[in-house]
Amino acid sequence: MDLKTHSKMIKNSVAAQKRRYLFLILLLIAGILSGIVFSLILSNSDKQIIQSSLDNFFKSVSTDELNYLSSFIQSLKNQVLPAVLIWLLGISIIGVPFILFYDFLKGFLFGFSVGAILLTYQWKGILKAFFYVFPHQILGLFLSIFLCFYALRFSGKLVAVLFFKKDLSLKRAMKRYGQVFGIVFIGFCFLSLMEVFLAPTLLRLV
Repeated sequence: MDLKTHSKMIKNSVAAQKRRYLFLILLLIAGILSGIVFSLILSNSDKQIIQSSLDNFFKSVSTDELNYLSSFIQSLKNQVLPAVLIWLLGISIIGVPFILFYDFLKGFLFGFSVGAILLTYQWKGILKAFFYVFPHQILGLFLSIFLCFYALRFSGKLVAVLFFKKDLSLKRAMKRYGQVFGIVFIGFCFLSLMEVFLAPTLLRLV
């Protein structure tokens, strides 16, 4: 393979990766917008239920009534278990639709949370919404896109090897894919700590 051909393959690979990242980001943004819109069209009874839940949450934060250990374990479960599922789906050939749905759902839940806070507290909720999602939920979105990208990439390599008989090293790809999950796992552990110990402190300043 000459240098020109090798350079062209690298450029095509980089372009394909950019398109994949862009698609995941656009899908996430679509989820965020859908979540915001959904929070706006809820019935009055649903809005009252959400308002009551938010009031209880912010009250427990302001009075420091949170069970930090229990909250950390629950947060870790909420972060890690879906990540494990997405990682496993990346090993399967049929996991692509579920990976894309996960990406959309992360955006939807983020948008719904922000929309519900702003709808409940109006302009007073701007700071609440900001500290509720920043920085842990924002970073969590980036980690989710990172994981979804590599899950789709590994799934694509499986398809290339099994159906198109391409000469790819699945062992090396699997090793790298495992390292990706290690990074994501550590990242979500760190974000759970931020969610439980940093976010309530910031919210009490509002």
